[in-house]
Amino acid sequence: MAVLALGAPLLVGVVLAVWALADSPLQSATRPQPLIGTVELAERRDVELTSVTLIPAEPYPVVSQSTGTVTALSITSGEAIGSGATALAVDGRPVVAYVSAAPLYRDIVEGLEGDDVAAAQRLLADLGHLDAVDGRAGSPTTAAIRAFNAAQGYGEDNGVLAVGSLLWVPEGSAAPQSVTIRVGQLVAPQTELYMTASGEDRIEVGAPEADVDRLLTVGSVTATLGSGQTTLTDPADIEAIKTVLGGETTAGAALESITPRTVGTVPASAVVVGTDGVACFFTDLQGPGTRIDAAAGSFGLVDVDADLIGTPVLINPRTTREDLACDS
Repeated sequence: MAVLALGAPLLVGVVLAVWALADSPLQSATRPQPLIGTVELAERRDVELTSVTLIPAEPYPVVSQSTGTVTALSITSGEAIGSGATALAVDGRPVVAYVSAAPLYRDIVEGLEGDDVAAAQRLLADLGHLDAVDGRAGSPTTAAIRAFNAAQGYGEDNGVLAVGSLLWVPEGSAAPQSVTIRVGQLVAPQTELYMTASGEDRIEVGAPEADVDRLLTVGSVTATLGSGQTTLTDPADIEAIKTVLGGETTAGAALESITPRTVGTVPASAVVVGTDGVACFFTDLQGPGTRIDAAAGSFGLVDVDADLIGTPVLINPRTTREDLACDS
């Protein structure tokens, strides 16, 4: 029995078989000899065609907490507003921005406690008027409020931090996208001042989750999609993909596993498919077939379970076996 190691593609086995059969006129008339190899190891990087969709951050209006006439305006589209910045003036007095998760809902005076007090204290600390933030408006906070009011023109001995002297900037919001207020306009609480976006843009990938890291390719841009993820949030990745999209919101993409998957491979000539669709290969001339899923492979090879690596394979069953039934 001739034995052949299967390190090469099917073409090599076919050439060797032809050579063996054509060695002499006498041998050519005899029954072909069985060619036996083994299930070989291979690595596959699974590729899946999919799509990506740009989901812009949610539009969000920022509104006034003041009442009066806008006499100055420092809000500019595309420029972020930081805590402590003067955003506008109402009735000639500055309105100072503060960044927090929620707006102040009451004036801050000595004796109050709560998250709104802590937000006010953070503003006072940002401006250098206060050292500690503890959510309790004690005497140090009152002294800081007086210093703030004196600096902003709200009275030299004013111990009340008025909500109307401030502008709430939602924490995590983007820079103003469009400014809706103008100098000379009347404002009141809930008057829209500018539009921003809450959160960040994101890219949704139209493929199910996977338990491995994958490489996402959109045009010339590649990005890593982590295990269990279907959304990209990294700003650099999003900006690069937005450039490829060119104003569109959806585009085709490809996903490829970063870590290769180990499989076994057998030559396509070794695989027999019955009329019932069952596929198998044989290890010798007499033994039963080993069932496989013959749906994947490449270059004349069929992928099989990695557990079969090293198993003997009869390369030419159609010319050497009488029984080709997988269930025999």
